[in-house]
Amino acid sequence: INKSEADFIPENGNIRFGLKFLANAKSRATSLIEQREGGFRSFKKFVEAKPGKQMAEACILSGACDSYCGNNPDLRNAMLEAYRELTDIYDKMISAKERIESAIKDDVREKAKAAYEEATKQYEAYNGLPDVAPMTLMERLENEQKYTSVYFSGDPLDSYEIDEKKYSTIDDLEDGKNVWIAAALSDKTDLKTKKDAAPMMSGKLTDRTGTVDMIIFPKVFEKVSDKIETVTGTCVHQAITLP
Repeated sequence: INKSEADFIPENGNIRFGLKFLANAKSRATSLIEQREGGFRSFKKFVEAKPGKQMAEACILSGACDSYCGNNPDLRNAMLEAYRELTDIYDKMISAKERIESAIKDDVREKAKAAYEEATKQYEAYNGLPDVAPMTLMERLENEQKYTSVYFSGDPLDSYEIDEKKYSTIDDLEDGKNVWIAAALSDKTDLKTKKDAAPMMSGKLTDRTGTVDMIIFPKVFEKVSDKIETVTGTCVHQAITLP
């Protein structure tokens, strides 16, 4: 959040992700970058920049704010809840301050002052993150793919014990050769043949080396459809033998 620009930029031989390319970022990215000046030194400073609900969720769930939670991506759920709670308190502070400045009657001004002092006290006392269940690996990766179209903090296959000697990698596939691969299935699309509406399926298989398009035709799909498991929105390719 403090290093990315709106566009992709080169950095030490790598590419830093552009904030405006986060899903739902739209024009918010440029505005946020203009406000950060030397950087949002704390998570509260990020909250005070008023990024908006969609932009804040995109930044937090993509991993752009991980430095505020000790670079522990499992705490993104807690950080998202902290953003909601802090935003609510901060909005009360701003609202009370505006009522103080616009109040004509003394009693209205005094009530606004009391509300402002209470909200300020809560805001200043808010430290750390709330006790929220940590994200699972699949939830985390699903959000990263949702907001950036790539995985940053891991791989869907990290949850599985894979015998590397048994499987070929997508990067090494040879046309026309039968192989075993261990890969995560994404972009799953249920299809039907035009002739007799027989069910079939297409999608993409991804391992740590690359991605390949795949399609399962009706005869094979009938045999393996019950072995395709959906885990928190991400389909994982189980031990399915395809001829």
